[in-house]
Amino acid sequence: MTKKVLILSSSLRPNSNSEQLAREAGRGAVEAGHDVEVLSLAGRDLRYCEGCMACHRLLYCPIQDDANDLIKKVQEADVVVFASPIYFYAICGQLKTFLERTTPLYVQPYRFRDIY
Repeated sequence: MTKKVLILSSSLRPNSNSEQLAREAGRGAVEAGHDVEVLSLAGRDLRYCEGCMACHRLLYCPIQDDANDLIKKVQEADVVVFASPIYFYAICGQLKTFLERTTPLYVQPYRFRDIY
């Protein structure tokens, strides 16, 4: 069964270790017969969540930046993989900022069941 796999790399450094791991994970998923898209958060306009909770009513974030397109891709994926450098024993700020922006998914159906 082919799955739609979305791999999000959050390193801002080109060709970083986590970027290379994301590409290799994508290569392995393709070899396993899955449909894979590898995207990077680098260079994207991702603003902070404002906590307005309007997304629960609208089903999308009212902030106009690159997050809504990425959130849609997460929503449509069967498998989501996050690749992040580890700073101060946690995921990097870029990924944390993006994950906070996925709040519209909490109140609507999504396909993914596997997260790595």
